[in-house]
Amino acid sequence: MTQNLTIPSKVGMLQGETFYKCKNLKSITAMNSMVVEASISDFEYVDKEECIVYVPEALVDDYKHATGWRDFAHILPIGSAGIKQINNIKTFNVYDLLGRKVLTNVTSLDNLPKGLYIINGKKVLK
Repeated sequence: MTQNLTIPSKVGMLQGETFYKCKNLKSITAMNSMVVEASISDFEYVDKEECIVYVPEALVDDYKHATGWRDFAHILPIGSAGIKQINNIKTFNVYDLLGRKVLTNVTSLDNLPKGLYIINGKKVLK
């Protein structure tokens, strides 16, 4: 089950294991115009390689260096297109909307026609 979470703009700080053991968390969107304070324990057991963090564009670099957030592999601006999400991944498989594998262990979508594909469980428009 995919879980997506939005932290409202009024939240400025997480406290004590806020998302502890949220193993199915796939994305976090932080709407605050400042970095939401977090500790390492707030995200213990969250898959930081798979979970994508979306933040205001001006704060991407700040989140990449902030305690509690810097361990996430994918910190992107809010509203990023799916194609930007896969650019940080070394290789991936591409599926069509019927679940059939179209490409295996690729690093880009350059060889595919425009369309809608599934990569790492997310729909990506090329």
